Parts: sequence; structure tokens; C-alpha cells
Amino acid sequence: MKSNRFAVATVVAVLAIAAMVGGAIWSSRGEDAPPTAQQTPSTLLNGTQAVWANPSAPIAAQAPLVEVFEDFQCGHCHDLEKVLGSTLRDLAAQGSIRLGYHMMTFLDEQARNTASRRAAIGAVCAADAGTLQAFHDGVFATAAADAGQGWTDAELRSIAQQAGVSGAQLTAWDACVADQRYAAYVSARTTEPWKIKGFEGTPTIMINGAIVPIAEIASPELLTAALAKANP
Repeated sequence: MKSNRFAVATVVAVLAIAAMVGGAIWSSRGEDAPPTAQQTPSTLLNGTQAVWANPSAPIAAQAPLVEVFEDFQCGHCHDLEKVLGSTLRDLAAQGSIRLGYHMMTFLDEQARNTASRRAAIGAVCAADAGTLQAFHDGVFATAAADAGQGWTDAELRSIAQQAGVSGAQLTAWDACVADQRYAAYVSARTTEPWKIKGFEGTPTIMINGAIVPIAEIASPELLTAALAKANP
């Protein structure tokens, strides 16, 4: 188990997203062994371990690869989503970028709950239904009734429904969450990113495999400019 770390940095940025450069940075711990019959998601973005946000979009030639590392309980991730989330979502829907999410769960240790892990598993299960982006956005937009415990299973199921998961897909989502088939994948995404050179915590954005300082993409305009310069 890695020890906790705390790092603070100050930058000049746009809106509240500037705060994301500073703040708490924690290491992850090993989680309980996942159940058997583990599966690798079929929804991974080609060449990565990120879950693909826009697999059905007509991908443009030379579309940059954008990987977002987040923990659903990360306050700075909420800041990033408020400022850049809609821009990333729109560019992905247009096929202008290949967008993937690495959903980490290390903040469960600090919060002493399992909300990040359950939300991450729910998100991968939602990806099976083609609704990852809507579920992802729904979790970040929904405050848990009990902030200390995080989202309940019922709250996450409601978010899945609001994301468009219904009928047979909802039955499949329930089964996916219940059998924990993606638990090992989620655990790996919680530990492996710390091995990336320069990775310090969430949120982190990589463009074409390179970590980009948040200060350099701290507004929709800066992000768009950075993507325009990117060459896959």
C-alpha cells in the first residue's frame, strides 16, 4: 500500500479550473480481491485501457486521442467537468477527438466508502449499453443524498436510467453491476496510472499519449487550441 501524499501548486488559469492544478493528490491502495469470472470491457478505446466515450461517432481523420483520468469523488474533477466537460463531450460526439475515460477509485480510501468503485463499475456497465458519456456526466451532476457515504446503489441505478438505460439494457446493467465482472479492470485502472511518468493524480488529461498540464488547457479555448496542434 502506498502512503498518502499531498501536493499543492498555484497557477494562473481560467475560472475555477485553475484550482485543479493544486489540491490533494493521493496514492491508491490495493482493493479486496475481485470475484471470479472477470472480464475485460469490450468498449475500450483502441490501443488504450480507457473506456471509449464515442465509439459510434464518425471519427475524423487525424482525430487526436484524449484520455481523461478521473475519480468520481474528486472535487477537482468536478471543476474540470464544469469547465471542459461539455467541450470534450461535443468534440467526441462530432468525432473530432477519440475520447476515453480512466475511472479511478483511490479516493474511496480517504472517504472511507466504496462510492467511487461502485460508480466506476456502473460506468463500465453503462458503456456496454452505449451510454457511458451520459452516465459519466450524470454521476458528476448528481449530489449523493449522503455526501459522506457517496452515491447509493439505488442512486446509481437512477442515474443509469436517466442516462437512457431501460428495458433489457437496464436488466443487463443490473446483472453487470451485481456480478462485478469489471471489478478487476477497475482495480487495475486505479493502480496502473501511477506508473505513468509525470502522473500525479486526478484530474489528468493526456493528448496523444502525453500528459498536458491543466493550466495549458484550462478553458475551452485553450483546450481547442491544444487539440488543433496535436498530431496523432
